Amino acid sequence: MKVDGPGRSVQSAVQMLGQALDSAEYEDYLKRAPGAQSVPPVEMTFAIPREFAGVVIGKGGGTVEELKRVTSAEINVNSTPATLPSGEVGTYVKVTGRPSQFINAQAF
Repeated sequence: MKVDGPGRSVQSAVQMLGQALDSAEYEDYLKRAPGAQSVPPVEMTFAIPREFAGVVIGKGGGTVEELKRVTSAEINVNSTPATLPSGEVGTYVKVTGRPSQFINAQAF
């Protein structure tokens, strides 16, 4: 699934999707699905301007480690160059976890 649009709109859409995937109804659906055990992790990769990578990582990795600790989500800042819609070079950030963890990481 691709969610595209202005930053706030994407954030709202992803939050709503995360809430739907973290709902009791979805858990019930998965219990009836063949071979499913629980809600699968959600993964989102997005690009940020390269100069913000240091802000996300923090001194000695402190900020990203704090994000991981607070949200229980896995957060990776990738060195692979990303092309932003503006044409400038950015960096990829990948967040993986249960939908509620993902929503918490996004709110941080």
